[in-house]
Amino acid sequence: LLAKPSEPSPYALFTDHALPVTSIAAAGVTGTMTGRMWSASKDGTIKTWSLKTRKLVSTHILPYPAHFMVVDPTARFIFAAASAPSGGAGLVLKVDLISPSSGWTEGPIAHANGDSGDDHAASTTQVQVGGTPTAMTLSPCGTLLLVGTTNTTLNIIDIHTFQILRTVDLSPEVHAQTTSASSSSSTTKRHVSNLVCLARPNGSVGTSAGSATTDHKKRRMDRLGRGLGDQCGDLHFALHGSHRAGQLRAFLTPPSRIFSRPEPVRLTKDPEKALQPSVAQFSSTDKQTLEAQMQEIASLRAQLEKATKVNEELWKVAVEGTAGANGGNAPGKASSSKSKRRKQ
Repeated sequence: LLAKPSEPSPYALFTDHALPVTSIAAAGVTGTMTGRMWSASKDGTIKTWSLKTRKLVSTHILPYPAHFMVVDPTARFIFAAASAPSGGAGLVLKVDLISPSSGWTEGPIAHANGDSGDDHAASTTQVQVGGTPTAMTLSPCGTLLLVGTTNTTLNIIDIHTFQILRTVDLSPEVHAQTTSASSSSSTTKRHVSNLVCLARPNGSVGTSAGSATTDHKKRRMDRLGRGLGDQCGDLHFALHGSHRAGQLRAFLTPPSRIFSRPEPVRLTKDPEKALQPSVAQFSSTDKQTLEAQMQEIASLRAQLEKATKVNEELWKVAVEGTAGANGGNAPGKASSSKSKRRKQ
């Protein structure tokens, strides 16, 4: 690695590898200070390097040399593509970067292999694919591993169980005419040279056959409306132009259709009816409880109105009494006090 393209002095030297380096990878969570980098070589090893100190951290020994590799975004696993020397099927190797170690009181503790200074070897798992791996990438969520081979097949592997979930043929066979005397046709196949996993845009739903379409029609998304009651439950995204729309719509089901719940309260001009939910699904016990609650509400309203009237009367008496004591706007009481003085 060169620190500056203009200067020939290298930034780091991979002198610990005995044979040429075939692949270099780094995790998405690594940085320049505490980051790690991994290098694979033809000597059958994968070495972990520190980006800060530029020194070797650990070495992982593989059963076969790795052609290329990818690292999990959270730096948990390394996936390396290899092939058996006997010319058999291709292999995909999984190397665990985090290994458990048992403590005395704290229980099991996970640490990075090589960081603790022990001799614990990383566990390696392998799976066979149809042909020699030529391209490999991880899904954006980091749960699936996509491997392309020389026989134009795409293998989708679960990184946790490390099992092949599905195999897809990406390219049909190409029949070419040969120039031999027999004029027989030979079957050749193209290999997968590169894989890039991208998020599918909204409304881009293709067919399972993967046939090319000449006319790409623009798909409009209807404006989402607002409503009350059953209208909220009927709100969904309409997917047109695909026979898999029913399967995809299951992922867009509103929560109101998943969980059974009472019908929401509808808006109405009558304030008493607004407090009454639908009782079509209630049992007899629930109806009795609801009626008792409504009666209690009516009784509380009557008591509130009565208390309001009493409060208004007390307020009037208090205001008139205060005004009369101050000689204010109470002519009736003022005349009665004058008549009492005359009699005395």
